[in-house]
Amino acid sequence: MDKLDTDWFKEEDNIDEAREELNAVAKKGGDNAVRAVVKFLCACLKCSTTKHLEEFKSVLQDNLVKWKGHDKEVCEVLDKFRGIEEKTEDDEDSWYNSGVDDAAEQILERTKTCHKKIGSDVVKLVVFALNKGSETYLHVAKGISWADGFPEMLQKVTDKELKALSDAFFGWLKSEKLDTEGTMPTAVTSRLAGQLAESAKDTENAKQVAEIINYCSEKDLFKEDEPGEQTVYGEVVSGMLATFLSNNMGKPEYLAYVTPAFIRLLGNEEVSEQMSLSSYVNLFMQQGEVLAPHADPLLDALIKNDANDIVTVLPVVYQHNPEPLRKRLPEIVEKMDDISVDRPHGLYNLFHE
Repeated sequence: MDKLDTDWFKEEDNIDEAREELNAVAKKGGDNAVRAVVKFLCACLKCSTTKHLEEFKSVLQDNLVKWKGHDKEVCEVLDKFRGIEEKTEDDEDSWYNSGVDDAAEQILERTKTCHKKIGSDVVKLVVFALNKGSETYLHVAKGISWADGFPEMLQKVTDKELKALSDAFFGWLKSEKLDTEGTMPTAVTSRLAGQLAESAKDTENAKQVAEIINYCSEKDLFKEDEPGEQTVYGEVVSGMLATFLSNNMGKPEYLAYVTPAFIRLLGNEEVSEQMSLSSYVNLFMQQGEVLAPHADPLLDALIKNDANDIVTVLPVVYQHNPEPLRKRLPEIVEKMDDISVDRPHGLYNLFHE
């Protein structure tokens, strides 16, 4: 094991010999086994080749040691991801970044007994990866965010740590070098966006999630050449919006942060239809006061875009802001002819009064 820090281990032909030595040490168990595995894993990351990353993954999958109680050692390995070599898919080592992805995912999935204590370090690594924003480090962020147990880990980090991650995510979304239609940025966003929305419990983080949704709602949500495929911004909106609305229906002050973006998206017929946004309107049945200031654009979405689910919340909107509905009563009545009988029943009673 003494050769792991030398040029000898960088030679791929020597990996098998080093692994055999590691296996022999690991069989004896104890702290020496853990130290040997940690040293081997760190050396693999330092060498940064596809072959070394494959061995990194293999060592973890073979469960050579028990990680419980060794959270500091796990964090030591996590820290080494900060020094890996950055490569693009155009490099000769075309499978390298996939190896990085797998390595990041495996180190989390094989050390679940340490998750309660390593959350802070994991979040810091994802923040680092997003700030770097390179192809290789997006694979780090993807591997972590797709790992089993990561969503639960985010639920337990501090509000301050979650805000740091949210800030990094928002900063990455605003970056000029962001490939909004790229496969890897989309993959990162498809999980991380929803995870951030799910974990945002305090006011500051809730506001941040709403700001991210508002920002992305004004961007192109679908790919130009593939209209049915979402861009990174589309993944953010679809990943965050439903979760945020569902989790905060009892908090009108939180809902108010995101309602302008939600109503704006309802007013976009193509987006509203592809994302089935009108179905979310029913979540506001007990929060008419939140929708009330937006009565006119809400009616526009109903009348012009066939977002018929809006009918169900118009009675509660009317209670808080009746004038826009009174002014546009003829349009609403005409629209009722196109809607199933059960939906407008409440409206007929309301206007009859």
